[in-house]
Amino acid sequence: MNTEDNDLPAFYKLATRYLVGEASSRERDRMVKMLQQPDRRQLFDAMRAEFEGNAPSGSDDFGLDEVSRKLAELTAGGRKIVRMPKRRLPSWKPWLLAACATLAVAVAIVGIQTGRNTNRQASEISWVTYATGPRERLYVSLHDGSKIVLNAGSTLSSPDSFDDHTRVVRLSGEAYFDVSRDESRPFVVETTTLRVTVLGTRFNVRAFNDGSQAQVALISGRVKVSGIGPSGELAPVEMTPGLQYSFTARTGEGKVEPVAAEASIQWTKTKEPRASAQAPLVFDQEPLASVASKLEQRFGVPLEISQPELGQKKVTGRFETEPLEEILKVLRMAGAFDYRLVRKGEQIERVILSAPSKPISSEK
Repeated sequence: MNTEDNDLPAFYKLATRYLVGEASSRERDRMVKMLQQPDRRQLFDAMRAEFEGNAPSGSDDFGLDEVSRKLAELTAGGRKIVRMPKRRLPSWKPWLLAACATLAVAVAIVGIQTGRNTNRQASEISWVTYATGPRERLYVSLHDGSKIVLNAGSTLSSPDSFDDHTRVVRLSGEAYFDVSRDESRPFVVETTTLRVTVLGTRFNVRAFNDGSQAQVALISGRVKVSGIGPSGELAPVEMTPGLQYSFTARTGEGKVEPVAAEASIQWTKTKEPRASAQAPLVFDQEPLASVASKLEQRFGVPLEISQPELGQKKVTGRFETEPLEEILKVLRMAGAFDYRLVRKGEQIERVILSAPSKPISSEK
């Protein structure tokens, strides 16, 4: 491993470049490898939460009052629009490397320049971040004519203007893309585990930062998809309509298989943006880990899978407006899993899924 990977200031510098979109392909590969270390993953998750304006209340990982104030001002309901200056990062001077890491990261993220270099030429690019809550959906129109539907519990970042060579957006969560064709500027969707490159097409990307399987379903056109696993970015896979690419970051394994294309975008079919919580849930031979992630997204209740191999079990079903307990009962009766409800008073605090062998029970 590069000795710099064990250097905390170097990690912060690389992570900041990654978050503001300035990391090179080689730097992104290094970042993926560094994130295999639990302590680095924890630091990065905290940085990303601050970057997206979603750091948990009470967290003192980034204790700058000014940063908190700016983020609070930029948050409004289910939609957050955060404009961030994207700058060329300066060479970090020794005194800055020795400075408080949280201060260095927070300063880099909000674009405050510490130790300004008057000779530096800064290139300003303003980024806009859109975010949805657990029961919201958002329609986004980009200036190049591309249309995006952002599902609940998701975040999308896009520059105010694309450059002359490429169109890059960053996604955490799920979104449906209808990309305006531009032969000279490929459209790239980047997540922590996937990179999707297209010229003009319609496709759905699901890639939450929770360890669940990432998926790209192609509706029309052609795309190239690269998984990003423990050993770096994999060779791109070309897809045609009616196929889905699934990638598990933990193992670095990706596969392409047929999919009912319309089922993958069924969640976009409701008319009202805020009615996405009532959109049909459709599972077609879908891994239980992915099903659990979608149920968490809809109901806001954590689902824990007790055995790793259970997460790969395939689940099929369709649900319209059923409550969580009803869905769990139906899937249990189908032999998908057993479950235990952990309650706090009358509220379900979490659900523990296990192999189908025990009767339903609840804990109060």
